[in-house]
Amino acid sequence: ITPHAVSQSLPEDVDYRVMLTFLEFYQTMLEFINFKLYHGLGLRYPPVLDSRKEKAATGLVAIMHDIAANAGGVGLLTE
Repeated sequence: ITPHAVSQSLPEDVDYRVMLTFLEFYQTMLEFINFKLYHGLGLRYPPVLDSRKEKAATGLVAIMHDIAANAGGVGLLTE
């Protein structure tokens, strides 16, 4: 194994604990925003994925089918 030619140096004057706190806050905030957006559209959050499609790496299609099923099949997707 050969190391990367340009290694990353971490400055010592940065408080990484503060950065981690902000990361945790923003992650929680984004989850809440996604929940509110999904709930406003009448969808479940987090979306329930079809495990067969997830295994086939078609997670987006599984989400779209879930949305179509919850929207009453208003012509969003056809098989």
